[in-house]
Formats: sequence, C-alpha cells, structure tokens
Amino acid sequence: MRTPSSEMYGDLRSFGGITNCAAASILISSKSDLFSHVSNRPFLSRKITNAAPGSIDPAEFSNFGISTQTLFSKIISNLGGANARRLVSAHYAGPAALNMQEALTCIGEDASVYANALHRINNGTLKSELDRDILYLHLFIACGCLQNASAAVKSTEMFANASLAVSLKTQLTRADKPKRVPPHKPDHTQLGLIRVIGSSIVPPIHPLSIEPEGTVIGSISYSASDITDVGSSVSRRHLHIWLENGTWYARGLHSTNGTILISGSNGKERTLEMPRSKRGISEASPSAIIANGDILQLGTDTSFLVVSLAK
Repeated sequence: MRTPSSEMYGDLRSFGGITNCAAASILISSKSDLFSHVSNRPFLSRKITNAAPGSIDPAEFSNFGISTQTLFSKIISNLGGANARRLVSAHYAGPAALNMQEALTCIGEDASVYANALHRINNGTLKSELDRDILYLHLFIACGCLQNASAAVKSTEMFANASLAVSLKTQLTRADKPKRVPPHKPDHTQLGLIRVIGSSIVPPIHPLSIEPEGTVIGSISYSASDITDVGSSVSRRHLHIWLENGTWYARGLHSTNGTILISGSNGKERTLEMPRSKRGISEASPSAIIANGDILQLGTDTSFLVVSLAK
C-alpha cells in the first residue's frame, strides 16, 4: 500500500541520496525504542518506512524543525552543484508535493489540506527564499512521518511561527474551505510544465498536449496547446515537446538563445540546443527525453519544472 511514509522515504532515497537507515536515524528520536532498531533492515522496512498510518506515536519522532534542516543540508550536499538549492525548492514545491498528495488520497486523507498549506508557503512573505525552501521540505517531512495532513500543516505552522517568526495561517471563508479529494490512480504519462522564477514555483501548471502535434513553447501562440508563459529571451517558436510511444521528448526549434535540460534525478545539465551564436546556421537540434522533476531552461530568463499530472 502506498502511504505518506513510504512516499517520503522513497523520495529521500531516490532524489536526496539518503538511505532509509540514514533518514530514519535523523527522523526517529534517539530516546525512542524504535531508534535502536533502525539498522535492522527487516524491522526498518516493516515498522518504520512502511509503517501503517497511526502506528507510530508522534512522540517517537525527533523535532521536525531540526530534522528537516539536517535533511535539507544533506540533500544539498548530495546533489552538489550551483543549482542544488534550486532543484530542492522546485522538487518539494512541485513533483514531490504532488506525489505526497497522491499518497494522502491513497489512505483516505484530504489532500487539499496539504495543497492549501503549500499555496500559503508559496505566496507568503518570508525573510528569505531559503526559509521558503525549508518550509516546503518541513511540510513534506512532517506529513510523511505523521501521515496526517492536518497534523503536518499544524506542525509546519508552529515551526514557521517559532523559528522563522512568520504566520502561515489564513482565515478560511466558506468558499475557501477545502473539499475532500477522491482517491485516484496517478497517470504517469501525463506531464505538465510550471514556471520557476528564482527559487519559487509560479502557478499555473501548463499541461502538455498528448496529441500528435504536441506542444510548442514560445512567445507567440500558434495553436491552443502552445505555452506562451515566457520571458523576453524566448523565441517565437522556441521548444517543441511531444509524446511518442509513452515517452516524452523535447527538441529545440532553431531558437535564438537555446535550451538547457537539468535532470531531476541527478542535477546534471545537458544542452538541448546551443544559442544561435554558437551553432551552425543549419545545425539541427537533437531530441531528448524529458521526465518528471526535470528543469527546462529556455534562453536566459525562463525556466520550467516538468511535473507529472494525475487524471
């Protein structure tokens, strides 16, 4: 069964490069009886990483504020490179958050509670973007450990107030009250793009067309599926993205300022298309596979995070 706990540990391992044992050693309090068993793989898998919702008392966990900042530092170190913090921010505000919401619906939790808190973090006035990045991860970690959206949001609000001197609470009107999101099966083939400006995710999400013609990103729209949410350095027809046999591809369209692909799995950069000044006049751009968590940098002022969309 997919749970917030299994989602959290799986993400810390695959994205953050942190083993289940190392993550549990940070998240479980040294005063807890569970702590002495984190190196026991069968026990770790059965009782901690894949723990049933409600089976671990909240008191068994370390302070989420401290553990979040420790994990944040380790993830940044493991990713390495100048874009590490940006990748972490984009990941926990984007695909990781969507995956956690899906895990919440799998156990019958109201995923919109998580989504609303994420929105408040994204739009809140904070002292620094680093604080925002920490809050994205804190919400994710608290939800993975407590496996309860409301408790995770409350924990994150308390941390923001006590440690960052900011309030994430909002007065909900009747129209603002979250609605229960019915469980659904994620569609891993449907992708979308969301702008990344600085270290912030800027809605809306732009779904990519699954029609044969695909989607063109550029400054001018030629069809209903085109994406024009771009900066001034992006060409009229800059990048083409399409779905072929279950795989998503991207290819430059002879743009002026080129495109770079940053892998969401390892942070490595790949040039999809060189700027016109550095390539031959008739040099064709090769296609490249793109996936959930990748970042596309178009020109000098436009970046998109690739995110998976649920039906």
